[in-house]
Amino acid sequence: SQIHGHDYQSDGVIAQPRLPLISCLVPLVWPAQAAFMDAIRRTYGPDCDELHFFVAVSSNVSSPEIFNSQEFTVINLHHHFPDDVRPDQDSFHRETSALP
Repeated sequence: SQIHGHDYQSDGVIAQPRLPLISCLVPLVWPAQAAFMDAIRRTYGPDCDELHFFVAVSSNVSSPEIFNSQEFTVINLHHHFPDDVRPDQDSFHRETSALP
């Protein structure tokens, strides 16, 4: 129940807000690592209390795949810090034989 704007448990103790226990912060090169994003969302992503993907995409790149949902957020660092974070280039992504 709520009294004076505070949530109370049945024993009268003020309930503490639920803080995230596991925050998953994942850098990605977009769109080169789109498959990795999907793999993370399907595997350990649901175990994260918060799941955030970080990319750096220029404003002239059309990326309808980048969106936010209740499951995760995508943060475009280039949008927030245009002078400090250059847009991703595929050359930033080290070639690997690893598959998502």
